[in-house]
Amino acid sequence: MRLYLKTIFLIIFYSVNASIADSGDSYSDKYSGKYEQISIAVDKKGRVTGFHKEQLGDNFSCYFGFSGDLKDGQAIISVDDEGYEGRLHFEGDSLVLAIPEAQDLPGCGMVLIPEIAEGVKYGPKEATNWIE
Repeated sequence: MRLYLKTIFLIIFYSVNASIADSGDSYSDKYSGKYEQISIAVDKKGRVTGFHKEQLGDNFSCYFGFSGDLKDGQAIISVDDEGYEGRLHFEGDSLVLAIPEAQDLPGCGMVLIPEIAEGVKYGPKEATNWIE
């Protein structure tokens, strides 16, 4: 009986996830993914959540999260817990991220290039499987 219930649960679980994956969620399908040092997820309403993770050698690392709302392929973003704002937009299969104060983030001054203030292009988007 226990194995039977577990099997039923797994069938329902995978069926629901498969139907969600096939729901035609254009924002998520088009923009969610990994763009070099940036991982980003976009829900069906255009809510963007992501993080940047980069390391220079063994001594310096830059990690920060961000979130915002995507509209027409662009978003004003807030950097988590820091009060900094930035923007991102998409160019083909790449993402452009601009955060004027990004080099002031903990650890980022030695890792990020100064051009991050105006916008740095990351990409192309790597293939990802968000369901498994």
